[in-house]
Amino acid sequence: MYEARGASLKDAEYIADNLREADRAELSLDKKDYKSLILRGFEKSAHMHVGVYNEIPYFIGGVVPHEGNGLVWAVGTDQLINHKRHLLKESAKTIATWLKTYGVLENLVWQGNPLHIRWLKHMGFTIGNTVSHNNTLYNYFHKGVPKCAQQVR
Repeated sequence: MYEARGASLKDAEYIADNLREADRAELSLDKKDYKSLILRGFEKSAHMHVGVYNEIPYFIGGVVPHEGNGLVWAVGTDQLINHKRHLLKESAKTIATWLKTYGVLENLVWQGNPLHIRWLKHMGFTIGNTVSHNNTLYNYFHKGVPKCAQQVR
């Protein structure tokens, strides 16, 4: 049975313990512990969402308020490949809700995580300029319209 809901600390811990290799590699690029980064993301996120199948989380994402916009992040287990339809449907709903709150959702994505980039494109994000950070290449991505521009419309 599928479920999409707000995430709990237990969900975040499960995902961290069962993280997809590409997500683990991306989070470890700054020589930081990927598990602590996921838990810190859980603590800092104003909104969290988790995809669950048969009571087992397979995907988690959040949005951290930053200068009026939302810094979005998402990671998953190897099982997310088996639940594409649910993932895409629920992600689209969640992103639409977050856009109403923040206007713009943005962050960086590691160029070595092609599944993540494909998901972002499918969700309608624009993949922008290449950014080098600690000798690693990322792409800036974003979606939405700044709140100040929304008020002019």
